[in-house]
Amino acid sequence: MQVPYGGSLERTQRVPMTSDEAAGWRAFLGQYRLTSWPYFSRVKFFATRVGAAPGPYSYSIARGTEVTAFSYAVDDLMDAAGYTTEDGRATSADTNLTNRRETTGGQSVLIYGLGIQPLPAALHVPAGSAAGTPPSIRLADSRLIASLFEAVSVNLKLNGGENGFRLGSMGQIPGAGGLTGSSFDILSNSGLAGNDKSIGYANNGFPSRSNWFRVPEGLVWRQQGQSDANLDVRFRVERPIVLFSGGSAENQAAGIGGGIDVAASNDPALVATGSPGAAYPYEIAAEFIVHFIGKVKGPRSRAV
Repeated sequence: MQVPYGGSLERTQRVPMTSDEAAGWRAFLGQYRLTSWPYFSRVKFFATRVGAAPGPYSYSIARGTEVTAFSYAVDDLMDAAGYTTEDGRATSADTNLTNRRETTGGQSVLIYGLGIQPLPAALHVPAGSAAGTPPSIRLADSRLIASLFEAVSVNLKLNGGENGFRLGSMGQIPGAGGLTGSSFDILSNSGLAGNDKSIGYANNGFPSRSNWFRVPEGLVWRQQGQSDANLDVRFRVERPIVLFSGGSAENQAAGIGGGIDVAASNDPALVATGSPGAAYPYEIAAEFIVHFIGKVKGPRSRAV
């Protein structure tokens, strides 16, 4: 600092705050925001086709298979959530975590409940695919969804797994949203006379915002460095799942449909006896989105 000509600098004692000013300052430092901001994360189950063409085929998910929601952040690989490395890194459509298993910006999440939504389709790039391979779009298969609802347990883990809450099976946890009804299957092969070309959507309970799984009061996901941090939701296949082309092992054994790739027979002269074709997929897959219902308590921003 430049001192004016003839002037001088003198050190003065800082004036202490009054009791009212100190109380106001403490109140400002203790302010926080409380909002209904969601935390969400996706997981995927898939099974690869086993059997030589033209079939029959089977699709299996082994007992003990685990996929974990909230195990990755944006820009992380999602292998722990059931995805392949070739599926790519997580985007803001997959999760809103900035650090895996941690809340964002010192927030605490007061969890009232959670919802699990089956998504209408899964995007899948098989392991070992060449770079740039576009994902296959696999519509949710009803038999796969039904098997997962019966065989998969759901556990909420805190403190890196030290504390756990058994939430039951996947089918016990409603979705709190998602698609309902049906839509035209525009891209599939043309159906024969009388065949329906529309597809329905899988739901876990009626897809309304109020339909979700309520957890016991007092469940709080706290910021990193405190107790009850490091949260994830783990899905574990408790019984082996085996699905068959053709719908069932009995169909394969009896030769009814047989689960074999066949060409369609729909010549105009044979409409009455025509049969649809079948080309069974290389894999079947199902994605689910897990989201918490509750309040987010976070420190007030100092930026404004």
